[in-house]
Amino acid sequence: MLGLWMLLALVALTSCTEETEPATQWQSLYVVPCNRFFQETETRSTGLPEGYSTYVPASPVNIGVYMGTTDGVERGTFEYTGSQWRSDLGITDGQQYYIYGYMPKAVTSSATITPLEGTYTTGAVLTLPGLDPLSTDDVCLVVGVKQGDESRADITLVEDLKEGNFAFRGRSPSEGNYVYLLLHHLYAQVALKFCVETRYSELRTIKLKSVQLKTSEAASVQAAVTLRANDSGENPMSVAWTLTPPAIPGEERSEILFTDAEGRELTTSYQSITSSMFAPGVGGGLTLVCTYDVYDKQGNLVRQNCESENSLPAMQYRQSGDRTTLKLTIAPTYLYVMSDPDLDNPTLKVEN
Repeated sequence: MLGLWMLLALVALTSCTEETEPATQWQSLYVVPCNRFFQETETRSTGLPEGYSTYVPASPVNIGVYMGTTDGVERGTFEYTGSQWRSDLGITDGQQYYIYGYMPKAVTSSATITPLEGTYTTGAVLTLPGLDPLSTDDVCLVVGVKQGDESRADITLVEDLKEGNFAFRGRSPSEGNYVYLLLHHLYAQVALKFCVETRYSELRTIKLKSVQLKTSEAASVQAAVTLRANDSGENPMSVAWTLTPPAIPGEERSEILFTDAEGRELTTSYQSITSSMFAPGVGGGLTLVCTYDVYDKQGNLVRQNCESENSLPAMQYRQSGDRTTLKLTIAPTYLYVMSDPDLDNPTLKVEN
């Protein structure tokens, strides 16, 4: 399946000004992004590699960046200011860089990077410890870099942007520095659609109030991501997952995916309600907990805060960037007699 991809253009702001211009110029950078959608989303044609289009985050997102050279690596941040990303790293004119990174930077405070074969020119291993096994954060990794020109600031004009190329050479302030980055999902995603079984809908109205996803397989996870430079247009990313079990056996990690105090009324047609990211290593042990209110057709509240708990189908075969859509149908457990109270909660059927 297609993974989510993002494209980012870094634009130089200004250099330091002195009476005598130094041999090396340090420049501020700005970032302008794009993304590639999941397979279920219709692909937009923009002139970029297949599946790419512009992207603006709904809330501030920072990118953790490593800029490697033959002398080592410098760690920094591309900070999102509300309209663009701004870097706290400088660029030296004529210096060759190899750029690696991940977003959001806040998902881990102890990321490390190691060069492959002793040099960043061939790739790197980026290790992200202490990640949540379930998350609403869409963690992505840099899998491709391309230098651009001011004349090609329009992202639809970028050519030969490929996965596996991490090289970028700094330019002078007068030339300007534009760097386009491709990013790939680290997690897989499960998308949830809900409806009410037709016969049950004739008797009852269901209002969904909350959706929670749980797992007892891991308290946290670590991703060791090998990013191999190949410039071939193939995905250079491979991930080794390490699961840290709960300190207490059976203890669960959970993520609230959806809440609505009034409740969202469900119909007999599937509605896309929410989605969650999950580490592929825990895809076989996910539990869904839903809370909803039940009304009769006169609008009277029959039962409040009904709760259903269902084990989701095993998804351990999913890879980074894959998306699974589950269809969930609320159905009765018995034949209703309209004059009787509800003696049991309705169940939830899960389908791929």
